[in-house]
Parts: sequence; C-alpha cells; structure tokens
Amino acid sequence: MQENSGCHLSADEIYQYLLDHERPMSISTVYRVLSQLEKVGIVKKQNFCTERVKCFYEFDDHQHHDHMVCIECRSIHEFFDLEIETRQIEIAKNFGFELTDHKLNLYGICALCSKTQAG
Repeated sequence: MQENSGCHLSADEIYQYLLDHERPMSISTVYRVLSQLEKVGIVKKQNFCTERVKCFYEFDDHQHHDHMVCIECRSIHEFFDLEIETRQIEIAKNFGFELTDHKLNLYGICALCSKTQAG
C-alpha cells in the first residue's frame, strides 16, 4: 500500500499486486491483515456503491477527505472542501445533532469518461 499511496485498492487488487511482485500470500491472509490494520487505525475501509458493492482500502492519514466515484470507470477521486465541511457542522448543530464523523461520497461520471462518451 505504501507503493500505491493515495490509491483506493480492493483486497483483490492488493492480492494481485503481491503476486505480481513475487510476494505471494493467500487471499484470506490479505483480508486478515487488512482487518488488523483497520483495527489499529493504519488503513481505512471504504464502501462505495458501484455496480457491485466493493470495499476499498486506503492509508488512514487522519486527514479528512471526501470522495467522488465515477459510475462508468469506477475511478475514485478525493477532495476536501472547507465550505462543505462547515455547512455540515452547521446543519447538524441546527438539528441538535452532535456530529462525530461523516462520509460524503458523490457519484457521477468523471471528466475522462465524459470526454470519451462525447467523442
């Protein structure tokens, strides 16, 4: 995962990467290690609703960000917007809700897929 920092990788992609780089281990070991890394706060598990629900893992750098997910190519794009963050806190406060965490995932078609469809 260090070699693919900033990427959102599935367990299958991590497994394949290890095989390709002559570091074989069973897929069950990959899942077990990912689970352990998640428990100690080294990786974050993300679930994105695409054609098939798939879990992705990313390093947990403890810097909040949100995601945009392309429904065509399934690419994942991270972003941070202070205005959105501030507004979410205000909304929660207006409802008397103590916000402890949140995830914002936006779904649409990325620029590359839009260009491909237009061309």
